[in-house]
Amino acid sequence: DALDPQEFLLKKDIWQINLSNHILDYCVSARFTVLYLQF
Repeated sequence: DALDPQEFLLKKDIWQINLSNHILDYCVSARFTVLYLQF
């Protein structure tokens, strides 16, 4: 059966949320690494 547009949008939203969380984690760890290296 064809993919429901609603379901597709939901999956897309989840994917984008996961991606932004991943980027956020990366930025936070990078910032901590920089702070750590300064000392």
